[in-house]
Amino acid sequence: MSKPFKYVNGLNSIRFVAVLLVIIGHWGLYYPRQTVQFELLKVFIPWGKFGLAFFLVLSGFLISSVLFKARRDMTSSDNKFVIIKNFLMRRALRLLPVYYLMLTVLYLLGNVDLHQHPIYYLTHTSNILIYKQQEGNSLVHLWSLSVQEQFYVLLPWFILFMNEKLLKYVIYLGIFFGVASKFFAIYIQHYEFPSLLPHALDSLSLGVLYAYYMYVGRHEKFERVIKFMLPLLLYFGWQMAYFRGTAPGVMYTRTMWSYMGLCIIIFTLNNKNVLLAKYFFENKLLNYLGKISYGIYLYHYPIGNFFDEWFIPFQAKYHLPYFISNFISIYIIKIGIVITVAVLSYNFFETPIINLKKKFNYLKKTAVSG
Repeated sequence: MSKPFKYVNGLNSIRFVAVLLVIIGHWGLYYPRQTVQFELLKVFIPWGKFGLAFFLVLSGFLISSVLFKARRDMTSSDNKFVIIKNFLMRRALRLLPVYYLMLTVLYLLGNVDLHQHPIYYLTHTSNILIYKQQEGNSLVHLWSLSVQEQFYVLLPWFILFMNEKLLKYVIYLGIFFGVASKFFAIYIQHYEFPSLLPHALDSLSLGVLYAYYMYVGRHEKFERVIKFMLPLLLYFGWQMAYFRGTAPGVMYTRTMWSYMGLCIIIFTLNNKNVLLAKYFFENKLLNYLGKISYGIYLYHYPIGNFFDEWFIPFQAKYHLPYFISNFISIYIIKIGIVITVAVLSYNFFETPIINLKKKFNYLKKTAVSG
């Protein structure tokens, strides 16, 4: 029997944690390399690449769950093409207005990368630009959003039109192709930034796979297999330390990031610990931060860059005391600014537009959230 597709508040909490890890990866650590503080933080904070893989798995799971629910609940009076149109409209209303608002502000402020390559950013293909240039820029964080937008355009056609049994094998093929394409980009082409859609398919498809097993009612068996494999994969990961820096070691690590992200999602959906639910998964503040995490992700990179360009010379000029200029204080200030901007954006700009999604229900008789 198919498991009910319902949104769990805890997913918002872990969404915020995933975004926070990505932010730490992008902003880096202020302690010099090879210091005790740097090495300790590097061990205990999984950094941005794990956060990004986790975020992609979560995105694949949430978006495909919406489409699987639509496929399960649709009747003969529902049109699949209308469902896809409304799905894309709802995605566009949620993601595009604030995205283009940010681009407009940055363009007016004279952002060099946006002025040099406007088409890539206007068409959500900045991941292709990063792949061609093989270097970061002031808007490098937008590549992952481009990948997700491209994925959203393709995904509904597979889920709504493909045979159910065949779809399972296509999802597994997506996981394999994601790993293989990353291997080809990094170790055959010697590219440092594998930023095309195929390079993210393993993470995205892993989330879709879990949603698929919920749809066909075999999620419990799937969860047992995942839990059984976890200690084995962790053990092999420990042994793979001998191969650190080599092709097998790096690819195994990247695959494990996505797998661990899936394990966290499964744990969240099946959590029975009352205290954990109360203080983390059902925490109102964390849930709210998860809801506005898209804005937090959008704004963190340009705000972080601007703050660093302004603060470093300001600190040197006025010799600010340590309690203001230390690593923790700087992070608190920067994250505080980003969250403030995201809150204002969500409440006064995004929410009125998001409310228009109700005009684009997937099914005639049943509204599907997402």
